[in-house]
Amino acid sequence: MKNPRSSRTRALCTALLGATLFHATLLMASPAPDHGAEPTDSGTNSPDQLLQLIENRLGGQDAIDGLQSLHVVAECSGPDGAFTTQVDSQRPDRTYLRQEGSDFTMELWTTVDRTWGRNPAGVLVNAPPGARSMARGHEFHLLFLELGERFSDFAVAGSSEVGDRPCTQMTMTDEDGYPASICVAEDGLPLELVLNTPGAAGAVRVKPTAWNNINNVLFVQAFVLSEGPDRQFTYDYVEIQPDALPDHDWTPPPG
Repeated sequence: MKNPRSSRTRALCTALLGATLFHATLLMASPAPDHGAEPTDSGTNSPDQLLQLIENRLGGQDAIDGLQSLHVVAECSGPDGAFTTQVDSQRPDRTYLRQEGSDFTMELWTTVDRTWGRNPAGVLVNAPPGARSMARGHEFHLLFLELGERFSDFAVAGSSEVGDRPCTQMTMTDEDGYPASICVAEDGLPLELVLNTPGAAGAVRVKPTAWNNINNVLFVQAFVLSEGPDRQFTYDYVEIQPDALPDHDWTPPPG
């Protein structure tokens, strides 16, 4: 169906996999945590109520739980030019990530036990620490759909605003223990996801600009990603295919 993550880790990943870029969650200097715009009051919704509101808005528990896999391809742009991003997610814990630009190709496979990629010679090799988090950090659709599973320590911070839209801000902790937040419109639609990846150029802000209802699940169709004050990326999904995963060999290399 056609429609619309310490500098050492980065160096290791680049040398190992032959990539020249790792977009969106990689790694320069550790900023202070950022939870988005300053909240103005405590609001009335509890974290459980907000999580339920988001779930209902994005399709409801039955429709979301029924999603077994997801294949997506995005046309992307960033400070270093255009590139494509392919993410294949086999729930609950397998991810394939491929990014390709004019002068680089990067592939990663990750399971709950192992993460590996392809070196410049085309040989499968084990990936360095941090690669799994980086790959899963590109599952932007599932970050929203699996909010209650991928994050913890939820707390309502109060009322805020994204652009000119009011929203309720909720702070949380990501899978690796780092602070994050999400701002949710009154109707449950997420307006901004803020991640604080160690070593990033600043807070990573994901602002959806379009959504697409496919099989009764609301998927992010496009978003703008800002990393710190100066780095901005756009992702526009040209393929979103629920439960139509390409064949992958999930057998890791020896070692």
